[in-house]
Amino acid sequence: MEVSMSLSNTSKSRFLDDIDKSISDQCPDGNFCYNGSKCIPLEKGYRSPLAGRTYRCDCSTTTTLSTEFFAGYGCEYDATDYCIDGPYAGAAKSISFCTNGQCLENWYPQEGEQLYHVGCTCDDGWEGDYCEYLVGQAPYRYPERNIGKAYAISFGIAIPTIILSIIGMVIWNKRKATRSDFKSKKQQSETPIGQLQVDRADII
Repeated sequence: MEVSMSLSNTSKSRFLDDIDKSISDQCPDGNFCYNGSKCIPLEKGYRSPLAGRTYRCDCSTTTTLSTEFFAGYGCEYDATDYCIDGPYAGAAKSISFCTNGQCLENWYPQEGEQLYHVGCTCDDGWEGDYCEYLVGQAPYRYPERNIGKAYAISFGIAIPTIILSIIGMVIWNKRKATRSDFKSKKQQSETPIGQLQVDRADII
């Protein structure tokens, strides 16, 4: 089900509340990008529940007056909690942060350690890797939302059908064998007249 886009006023992140939050690009679907980000199509195989949303914004291209990092369809939400710190964090702050929530942990990586996003605990009403989407508005891989249900329905129909088919075959084979056995016994119990005459002649 598609829903219309809305923005919450309870967001910890700021949205269009300073000079940095300027429109930087307009996408072919009519949506906007902010903070220097540029439009790109949604990843192949993904859909948005938002009506008409077929593009998102590349937040790696944001350029603002500060060193903030952003997330969201339009890169409209700025980071409020950074999850990586320490002398070896470097640019890793752009990898692991939260916009409308808190970091699962504060990580101080060691030299040469591979960096990754530690994840966020989102505030109520938010979801996503960086808590950048209102609940129910995050992109999803199509058709994963319904694939489990489809498989369940398919198996629910197929398994009983197979079982009934097997039972039917067993019953049919048994009846066939019974008819064949009955016919064979009947033939053995009935001696042809010609055969009786031959046997009688042999006796004389």
